[in-house]
Amino acid sequence: MGGQSISGIPTNGKSQLMSLLVVAAMASAMLGCGGGNNSQQKVVTDVYVAGNGVNGSSGEIAEYWDNGAITVLGEGVYASEASSIFVTGTDVYVAGIEGNGNNGDTDIAKYWKNGVAVDLTDGTQQSYVNSIFVSGTDVYVAGAELGATNTIAEYWKDGVAVALTDGTQSAMAWSVYVSGTDVYVAGEENDPNTGYTVAKYWKNGTAVELTDGSEMALAFSIFVSGTDVYVAGWYCTVVENECNIAAYWKDGVVVPLTTSTNTYADSILVSGTDVYVAGNSAQGNGTALFWKDGVVTQLGNGSTYSSASQIAVAGSDVYVGGTNYLGGIFDVAGYWKNGVFVSLTDGTTFAEGSGIAVVQQ
Repeated sequence: MGGQSISGIPTNGKSQLMSLLVVAAMASAMLGCGGGNNSQQKVVTDVYVAGNGVNGSSGEIAEYWDNGAITVLGEGVYASEASSIFVTGTDVYVAGIEGNGNNGDTDIAKYWKNGVAVDLTDGTQQSYVNSIFVSGTDVYVAGAELGATNTIAEYWKDGVAVALTDGTQSAMAWSVYVSGTDVYVAGEENDPNTGYTVAKYWKNGTAVELTDGSEMALAFSIFVSGTDVYVAGWYCTVVENECNIAAYWKDGVVVPLTTSTNTYADSILVSGTDVYVAGNSAQGNGTALFWKDGVVTQLGNGSTYSSASQIAVAGSDVYVGGTNYLGGIFDVAGYWKNGVFVSLTDGTTFAEGSGIAVVQQ
């Protein structure tokens, strides 16, 4: 039997640029070992991490790891990036972008299903992809596309674009989540009066503002539990450089995660009554963090660079996908399991982790 992914919603591959993802419903199938009344049951846990490596002169290349085994997604002719991953049954979906030769450096929005690319845009306009969610047979991808003057926040359902903004102000969709027949998308849009970004989410295309435009704020990740809507991101209490404070909103009410500025909340999920948030402090070299019910755990060592992109929970285990510098030449893609980093690359070439999905069978 195939399992479903138990994954956090990213805000983004690069935690401050993309957010990654998406949280799937929890399910597990037990595999029996032995027979008769003395048979034992074993849970097999598979860990999938989306990310990016390097491919010679073409730059970054999209890829993912399944229990450490790498699958390269980009063609390698033009640069590509993977931002979010979703696993259901035996199918692996990875969302991202890839350059094309038809219009210079313009990126095509796309996703890969089991390694096969599905283009969402034609490459005539710059596109951005940040999150993927699969519900039944429907595939949802959140991002943006450049309009006449500004980026238009949108999502694609089975390849058909649904615009969330009208293009009069710059906007971005960072995260998509589907609950029943309802489609939730978190993101931001510039306020026309102040020019500051307004954190918001859209439910079935209708915007719900989390901030009023008098301060800067971003919404990177969304999760729905019952009738409660959780959105992770950051906000500023004063407008100045590096004023951002990691926080989440529950049903529109802000919950600060720290009093420290220059912090970010990039991914959120709820398991039972517990709220898990992955994020980062950009102070110093940058440090990966996660919070459980508001209590912070530092993942990076604080003296070298680390970055958390997405959080996932399977049973009592907490997984955080991301990037860590371990003293080699380059950063290492991988994930933390209960605070212990698991490397997927060796640091001899560039790599980063942008999304995670954990499957129990």
